Amino acid sequence: SVADDLLTLAYSCGINLFDTAEVYASGGAEELLGRLLQQKPWRRSSYVISHQNSPMGRSGRFESGLSRKRIVEGLRDSLRRLRMTYVDLVFASRPDPGTPMEEIVRAWTPAEIMEAHSVSRQFNLIPPSAEQLEYNLLQRGDKLQSHLPELQSRWASALVTFSPLACGILSGKYEAAECRSGPERMCP
Repeated sequence: SVADDLLTLAYSCGINLFDTAEVYASGGAEELLGRLLQQKPWRRSSYVISHQNSPMGRSGRFESGLSRKRIVEGLRDSLRRLRMTYVDLVFASRPDPGTPMEEIVRAWTPAEIMEAHSVSRQFNLIPPSAEQLEYNLLQRGDKLQSHLPELQSRWASALVTFSPLACGILSGKYEAAECRSGPERMCP
């Protein structure tokens, strides 16, 4: 009931993008969101669902990485859990150097995004339409400042940010001694 109340409150306040990932609660978060959305009177076109494929999604040899097979199967499983026929955005949450760009069509660095646009055009595929970056008081996004304006002007890419509370650090729920610093982000 708490999840239902939060979803309803968010939607009534104008929040209409719901980001999912197969690794959130091992798929349980998608199942819950799908069940709740199915009960709502909201038009499907009134909200946006994003899905993140993770190269680290599963443990089997053919169940990890970002190959076309992995993306298609991960998305199919996500759609089943969400009880939906489509999602609006698909993110590759981390680059996968073991998979050719021709298979991924989603990337992290500006150079990889440019390559993804080029490959998409070459093979008549849907090009990337959004970039997802960590952005908060601790992580101001060097990439955001230096590369996103070019991506937006040249390719009309949208931005979806994540971790506004820096993995909970900015919420005050952790003591300074509990936090660790890493090259990419700070997480408890």
